[in-house]
Amino acid sequence: SGPFEKTFDVDTVAPSTPRVIAAEDVDGGYRGITTSGTTDVYTFSQVDATGRAQTVLATEQEGTRNGVREDRFDFATDIPDGSYLVINTRDAAGNEANTLFIKNTATGVAVDLTREGLQSFDFSAIDLTRAPDARLTITAQQLESLVGPDNQLIIKGETTDQVTLQNVTNVRHDVTVNGQIYDIYTVGNNGAQILLEDDVTRTVI
Repeated sequence: SGPFEKTFDVDTVAPSTPRVIAAEDVDGGYRGITTSGTTDVYTFSQVDATGRAQTVLATEQEGTRNGVREDRFDFATDIPDGSYLVINTRDAAGNEANTLFIKNTATGVAVDLTREGLQSFDFSAIDLTRAPDARLTITAQQLESLVGPDNQLIIKGETTDQVTLQNVTNVRHDVTVNGQIYDIYTVGNNGAQILLEDDVTRTVI
């Protein structure tokens, strides 16, 4: 009989957002991606222009290139231009994170965060690095509807990508997180934050 005392650890830290290092184009879309190697489990969903979300099956092939581990995912069906890819990663403890991956073979694509199917997911990141000259505008209301309990969203991109942030109430510059430099913007009055990679072009309102 007791009482007895026991201690245990609970892992509630979400996995890191995936680093997509390559995408294989096909006519009007792409058929696969390669990410830096992790032990996380990947699943994929496609949200098309009508807002319909559907699961995308993929086969995974692990390999190394120049001594660095990579994971290649070949999709059972091609992802057409105009569709958004949701990359879900789950770690060994069961914690999950969703990345909205925007890939387009055209340039100057405008990202529509009001697309209906996106509301089914809590996002930790938006990756614009494979959408040439992407255009993204995000308001406080949109941010709060997209993020999970941590109230943070990472936006990855290049200097040719243009991000417009509305309802910004505070900013911290040149903050290093996991080796990457971000500017951290508080958007709205509920503490939601955007971690914007430092080389992305931005307009702050």
